Amino acid sequence: MNKSCSQALNKLCILACFMTVLASLSVASPIKIVTTDFPPYSYLIDGNPSGMATEVVLAILKDLGMNTKIEYYPWARAYKMATYEKNILIYTLAGTPQRENIFHFIGEISTRVSYFLKLKSRKDIKIESVNDLKQYSIGVVRDYATDKQLITMGLENNLQRVGNDIQNIAKLFMGRIDLFPIDELIVAYHIRLHNKGARKTKQAYFEFTKLEKVFKLPNQGQGRMLAFSFNTSPEIVKIFKDSFQRIKRKGIIESIRNKYLH
Repeated sequence: MNKSCSQALNKLCILACFMTVLASLSVASPIKIVTTDFPPYSYLIDGNPSGMATEVVLAILKDLGMNTKIEYYPWARAYKMATYEKNILIYTLAGTPQRENIFHFIGEISTRVSYFLKLKSRKDIKIESVNDLKQYSIGVVRDYATDKQLITMGLENNLQRVGNDIQNIAKLFMGRIDLFPIDELIVAYHIRLHNKGARKTKQAYFEFTKLEKVFKLPNQGQGRMLAFSFNTSPEIVKIFKDSFQRIKRKGIIESIRNKYLH
């Protein structure tokens, strides 16, 4: 057998193994993909999954020739499912060190930088260290990585928990919390969306320019991740990791990111 025939045979064997594993994913080990309303990373438009992270997931599914439904849940429920059930693909998950033994990280969708925001009018709020944060009420979303991180920083008694980001943004503008740690990109998106609906419902407008960064949340670990539940089979994890790297090399992930940043 000549060299070219041998290489072709090897490729056919690899393809056959790949197709066998894919068949097992759809029959013996069905995958469930879960996320939450977390613009601009994941949200619904007319019932269709959308967002920066969602587009990355869809690109992976296309690369693998899979047609798996993306399901939306409150974050606490999605997180619990991914913690206890097998073959659960969850996004967008903050890649903290504490989660490295709970999930299989597939790849980083974007970096994660958050700041404590306050109203510019609150001249009384001055933060120079973590210890200063203990003087103020802080809004968080229940079971988000920020919620857990602030507990480890000794701020549990300062936290006011809600179900989503827009509730915290509203509470910040109404003076019901002092601080809200979040990615500015997410805040800007939520405010634009809220104000668009406010025209019809006659709700109060939120002005992004009335907010200011007062303190950077210490970053721990990796960025915003795509991850599998820990008891997912190694074969499934590998296939998705390989696919993530494949679409990354093609520039697909960078192209998706740029679309949402400009």
